[in-house]
Amino acid sequence: MDYRQLGRTGVRVSTLCLGCWRFGEATNEQDAARIVHEAIDAGINFIDTANMYQLGESERILGRILTPAMRRSIVLASKVHFPMSESVNDRGNSRRHIMQQVEDSLRRLNTDHLDLYYLHRPDPETPPEEELRALDDLVRQGKILYAGSSHYAAWQMCRSMWVADTRNLSSFVVEQAGFSLMRNAAESEVLPCADALGIGIVAHSPLAQGVLTGKYHSGDVPPDARGAVRDPEVARKAEVATPAVTRLLDVAARVGKSPSQVAIRWVLQKPAVCTAVIGPRTPEQLRDNIQAVGWELPASDMSALNEVAVQI
Repeated sequence: MDYRQLGRTGVRVSTLCLGCWRFGEATNEQDAARIVHEAIDAGINFIDTANMYQLGESERILGRILTPAMRRSIVLASKVHFPMSESVNDRGNSRRHIMQQVEDSLRRLNTDHLDLYYLHRPDPETPPEEELRALDDLVRQGKILYAGSSHYAAWQMCRSMWVADTRNLSSFVVEQAGFSLMRNAAESEVLPCADALGIGIVAHSPLAQGVLTGKYHSGDVPPDARGAVRDPEVARKAEVATPAVTRLLDVAARVGKSPSQVAIRWVLQKPAVCTAVIGPRTPEQLRDNIQAVGWELPASDMSALNEVAVQI
């Protein structure tokens, strides 16, 4: 496994982060335990979840899986923003919601602190001073060690960093952005902004919900694939992605890797990216994804894939 700095912190994280958003949904607890154990055995030391994943069930499953020794060895991240009930205040990035939800996440995860806590989305109704003061207080209390943003535009990242600097508050160390051959818009502003500010990019969905595995390209879609059973939008995206997937399959055949491995590798070789969040549904998918580390895509193949990356 390869390791990189988590933004401008002194923490080193594996270049693959285990995303647990499907725990308690497509992945049952028994398979989740196998995935977590295999991931840690393979050297992955960064695990990502969120309070809203199955309304806390992903966190609860992780809390039951992680032993004290395992918890000590990993960098554990969760998030706050989305509604957790019908209550009008049980959502967003207000101080009230952040302070309530961090306690709930800590309880579900059976831990006394989070290594990284994200604002899962920007909140136009909450001033950045309020968000950052709440996060700074949590850092001072030791309940979180670092804070991050997710799906922030470049200007929102800059504004938050300015507010933190001028008020001497803890600032974001990473931005979690959707980034893949099928979602390349972040490369024009978000990645350069992050690079300039010293913010690390945690790239999620590097396989575009399975589209970049190539399984939709052949027409023989597995019956348990996401696009076949619960998200028809994925199949539509697969049609848009045809040129990118065709090029991806060509490169994969040339370098002797699976399409998934090449798609993840392309993301990892972009500036400012410190890790890619993989979301394997099965241990077999995890084993394939792990093979995306320990090698480099040649510059010619990076350029060939850049040409077909979808600007959305």
